[in-house]
Amino acid sequence: MRFWCVVLAVVGVVSLLSGCRLFQMDVHEQLDKILAEIGGRQIVALRVGELDDVPNTLVSVEWVRDGRLTSTWFGSGELVTEDRDQPFPSSGPVDLDRFGVDALVAEARAVFKEENCTSTRVDARVGPSGKIETRVDCDKKGEPGIRKLHERSKLDGQPAFLPALDFESASDVEAFKKAYTDYFGSAEIQTFSYGFEGDHSLQIGGLQVTNTLGEPCLARTSIRWDEPSTLFPMFCDDKDFPQDATITFNLDEYDAADIAAAVSGVRNNPNLNQSAMISIDFYQKGNELFWEAGTTDTGDMMKYSDQLSGYVPQKA
Repeated sequence: MRFWCVVLAVVGVVSLLSGCRLFQMDVHEQLDKILAEIGGRQIVALRVGELDDVPNTLVSVEWVRDGRLTSTWFGSGELVTEDRDQPFPSSGPVDLDRFGVDALVAEARAVFKEENCTSTRVDARVGPSGKIETRVDCDKKGEPGIRKLHERSKLDGQPAFLPALDFESASDVEAFKKAYTDYFGSAEIQTFSYGFEGDHSLQIGGLQVTNTLGEPCLARTSIRWDEPSTLFPMFCDDKDFPQDATITFNLDEYDAADIAAAVSGVRNNPNLNQSAMISIDFYQKGNELFWEAGTTDTGDMMKYSDQLSGYVPQKA
């Protein structure tokens, strides 16, 4: 009889190796051997997964070795260690106990059964504020591609799920502000951009933090605002920061209703060609929060330039 042996790939899918012997170690046995191999308990990420035809939960860890991000797991019944080339925003390694291994395993098994998956991966890693961010993916039977189960995302075990966001609504802007502050542990942000029709993206340029290797990192991400999501995973921008990368503003110093009013004012302006609108960007300019709307309509740029930018008043 042929069995499948699983490698939990770091890039987001499970890869399969045929002709493997039956994988018989439980998660804690795997972790004991992995920790013995890496010589400690300090790690930056932990992944557990379930797969059809494999009797046990699989696990992999990411850790820092000689200034490199490294991943270790069992492949074909043997330990495999490889360097990774994408450090992510993180406060750095923490003890394995911070991850709550048993809870992650229980989540992977529950999702695998409840969502009717052929494979499930629970991905936990140390974020920039030191909180453990957890995401869940499911390769659902009969559906193409990997489904991201945003509603199961957590920060330090607490729900970190964002519903669809309408930035013309003050309550939705407030929900974004809270999610951002919970994630970074700070309301300081460099910029965010809200895309209009045809785009529907929320681009976030966060704080200058560190990556898993302790190097400077400008944390960024992009999500769709018209569907449920989470703010993570964040990614590190290039190390060659733009000159204004450290210029930030504090979200708490501005009323969500005033930010929503700026978006609504552009979206409902009868003078502007709405089909040509691209996005509205918010960033610090001087000592004030500036907003600027982009359009492909050159006529609007010429005639209504004063209606395509403005300032958000600071709270009194």
